[in-house]
Amino acid sequence: MNFESTSKLLSLKIQERLESIALAELERLGLDQNNIFAAIAMRALKGGKHLRGHQVFIGALLFGSSSASDETLLDAACALEFYQCAALVHDDVVDRAQTRRGAPSAHCAFAIESKGTSHFGNSASIFLGDFFLALSDKMIAETTAGAMRLYANMALEVSIGQYLELQQSQTELSNLIDLPAEQYLQQIDEIVKLKSARYSVVYPILVGAELAGATEAQLQQLDSAIEPLGIAFQMRDDALGVFGDPSLTGKPVGDDIQEGKRTKLLGIALRNASAEDRRLLIDNLQLAGSEAGSAQTAAVSQVTALLRRLAEANHEEEITQKRQASWNAIHALQPSAEALSACEYLFHQLLDRAD
Repeated sequence: MNFESTSKLLSLKIQERLESIALAELERLGLDQNNIFAAIAMRALKGGKHLRGHQVFIGALLFGSSSASDETLLDAACALEFYQCAALVHDDVVDRAQTRRGAPSAHCAFAIESKGTSHFGNSASIFLGDFFLALSDKMIAETTAGAMRLYANMALEVSIGQYLELQQSQTELSNLIDLPAEQYLQQIDEIVKLKSARYSVVYPILVGAELAGATEAQLQQLDSAIEPLGIAFQMRDDALGVFGDPSLTGKPVGDDIQEGKRTKLLGIALRNASAEDRRLLIDNLQLAGSEAGSAQTAAVSQVTALLRRLAEANHEEEITQKRQASWNAIHALQPSAEALSACEYLFHQLLDRAD
């Protein structure tokens, strides 16, 4: 059986386990599914691809464990998926995102369904994210000390990466006009590594490898091998945020542009831009974030066109380079044919996606 088929079975197992655990805890705490908190919690668990959970099993495959029924691997996979749910709920509050996977984000759903204020929705979402984090902690505690250490490092890195991104967002867009592009790109690279690349790709694979018995030296080698893949994953996400089809991504057109999201795509555009283009890009980013209606739509269209002209080709080239670097480094580990096939599937899922 190839890993694509295996991944479908894994997703069913992971989803069933996530819902079963969450429901049992909610009931233990006196909340049935008619309760708003419980209902929104169960909805928030649906619709994910379980990529982090799959990567736990791929990490184990790289070091010889091919058992998709291993309960410890399943516990770790569920821990990371609960963590992802918490991160998404909290992210939507920070980003003031109105939708998630084509439906109202949790904080909006709380405000709507309780007929409460936005403050109530935000507060309830923080508690929902905390609920998912507690479930994540509970699941990882069922594994090993080594896996718990990797999980803790991941959570610490994400918290700092999130803060650095928030801090950077406080910088006026106009300051980017004179900021050297290479300095901006260095800042973005650090944020991407901490906030996304390592959390989304590196740590899930490392946890699986650790559970399969990889040594510390092997974990370090694997870490170096897959970090470029993690960065490329976030770069693909950023490209979809600007150029993607909203019907597939579940995000409104121009959402990232209106938010003024600082990305590597923007950094490459600033690096390649003439003084005139740089001014035009920044001016329209400011308009996209402050105007409404037709003025905002026009600004978003202008920014999209500038990013496509100034950065898209170089951005895609860098994704390809990082993809190849990780692929070569994984080959150097001399994995089994089964593990290599699983990695090939993973690369496709992470980098060739449209959603």
